[in-house]
Amino acid sequence: AATPAAAATITFDDIPGTGTRAVDGNRYAAAGVTISSSGSLFAFNANDTDTVPVALFGSNTGGVGADATVIFDFATDLSFVSLFVYDAIAETANGTFSLSIFDSANLLLDTISSANDRTTFSFTRPAGDIARLVFTPSSDLETVDTLSFTASATAPEPASMLLLGTGLLAAGVRRWRQKRA
Repeated sequence: AATPAAAATITFDDIPGTGTRAVDGNRYAAAGVTISSSGSLFAFNANDTDTVPVALFGSNTGGVGADATVIFDFATDLSFVSLFVYDAIAETANGTFSLSIFDSANLLLDTISSANDRTTFSFTRPAGDIARLVFTPSSDLETVDTLSFTASATAPEPASMLLLGTGLLAAGVRRWRQKRA
């Protein structure tokens, strides 16, 4: 398995094709995130062209509408995550959508609700306990783009610290004995 990056930004602009098309949720696993939907996962290019930006959305209607949640599961706990949300078609806010973060036990940590699209929304958790981000659209128009995240700093395991301490102690004793001799 690939080791997830300590920090990553995914724009989804690398998804090939034009118009609306299905997306494999494991596409970004090497970067440390898998993506799923309560419906099916799709990508969309404005005006059915092969231009960027590419938006990502969930659909219960075979890609006709962005009406299903999009779920981002991270390979490691995060201290920071952000997501750019916009209305890909109407370019106006039509309702309130939400972004929620959860820990590895799937306990809700925080939620942002907004009608203000074309904005980057972010969460920072000093505890580094973000394991999942869930985007719930309000209508059939909202999409997501530019996911950024930073992995939590990991503390060494106690066994590793014990091994390091023992090695340093042994080196110190050896040096002390050499000086005495």
